Amino acid sequence: MQPTEQNPQPGAPRVESTDISARPVFLFGVALLVAAVVISAVLWAQFQYLDRAAARRDPEEDPILAEMRRKEPPRMGQPDPVEKFPEPRLQSNAVIELDRIRFTEQRKLSTYGWVDPKAGVVWIPIERAIELTAERGLPVRPQPQATQKKE
Repeated sequence: MQPTEQNPQPGAPRVESTDISARPVFLFGVALLVAAVVISAVLWAQFQYLDRAAARRDPEEDPILAEMRRKEPPRMGQPDPVEKFPEPRLQSNAVIELDRIRFTEQRKLSTYGWVDPKAGVVWIPIERAIELTAERGLPVRPQPQATQKKE
């Protein structure tokens, strides 16, 4: 007796005699594609909403920086100094902050003011300090007394 598809011999490899229908596979692929498009659209809309909400809550454009950009727009080929740092920018107004620090330092170096009023310590402009140091000379540390050698 010859082995047939319905009655294979024991131990012989079996082969699926029927194929899966192409229609459910095709419909699953279409459903998967539609789901991917819908999910992408929903995510795009959500990111647009979050970007607008973040822009309303924390405007990225500082008025002082906007004024500087308006006066001197970035030249072609040179990136805006703020734009060259990757997101998230921890120091979004670095140029303005550096200008403030320099202004504060320059003001301190060119004006008079109190360091400690109770102790009578003041700061003076650096130019005046140089003049006073040139007139009076540098303070000299007292030399320690020479000790006599023991014999």
